[in-house]
Amino acid sequence: MENKDELIKLIKYFSISVFETIFDFSIVYFTKIYLGFSIVTANTLGVVCGSITQYFLTNKFVFNVKAEKKTAIIFFGTAIVALILNNIIIYVANNILINYLNEKLSLLVSKFISIVLPFFVIYFTRRYLYDKFSD
Repeated sequence: MENKDELIKLIKYFSISVFETIFDFSIVYFTKIYLGFSIVTANTLGVVCGSITQYFLTNKFVFNVKAEKKTAIIFFGTAIVALILNNIIIYVANNILINYLNEKLSLLVSKFISIVLPFFVIYFTRRYLYDKFSD
């Protein structure tokens, strides 16, 4: 039974993450391509806006915790780790891929890589911390 519950939570987390990723990527794409922001600045804006949205949705629909100081510290502490990983990955990937792809495609592939790699690490870290520190 517990494995089924965990799978349902993971599916809900994934679904919310897909929505958040589209929102995040839209911000990154617009600020990088149309406003000319650096890739790290654009990515930081996208990740921060997406993280705030994800915080409220996952607290309610995945982790079943209230938005309070303790959950905010856990979520945004792990979000900082995710942001650092995202920025390193997108910067390195884009600098490599820009030599082989056009700017838009390089951005798309780099952003995809920067989302996929940290996804499970952050999910299981949050899951563990919420379980450990929830009442």
